[in-house]
Amino acid sequence: MNQKGFTPVLVLLIIALINQNTQIQITPTPTPQRDQAEEECRARGGEWKQIGLDYKCEINHTDGGKTCSDNSECQGTCLAPEGVKPGEDIGAKGNCSSYSPVVGCFSSLNKGTVSLTICAD
Repeated sequence: MNQKGFTPVLVLLIIALINQNTQIQITPTPTPQRDQAEEECRARGGEWKQIGLDYKCEINHTDGGKTCSDNSECQGTCLAPEGVKPGEDIGAKGNCSSYSPVVGCFSSLNKGTVSLTICAD
């Protein structure tokens, strides 16, 4: 094959490789600690799954969405509404989280006062 015929073939090969829809599946390496954590999670009624960057135990809460003013009133976290400022006293205007752990950026309520926003992964 001469160089003129080789170049288009090479270009087509590169385009085909670029357009491949390749997914990389990352499987965590089993360890005794991870296996034990997964067993304990399932024993508590949780679901062992990837949350953020790692595998964690997700627990669903029966009081998710209930109005709250403090974490002590929830099975999970009393989440402040979006847009409120840390330190602001908003009373009982939060809602209990539907599951734990809560990931992403959020503020919780402590006796009706908005906590600092935290970002968890």
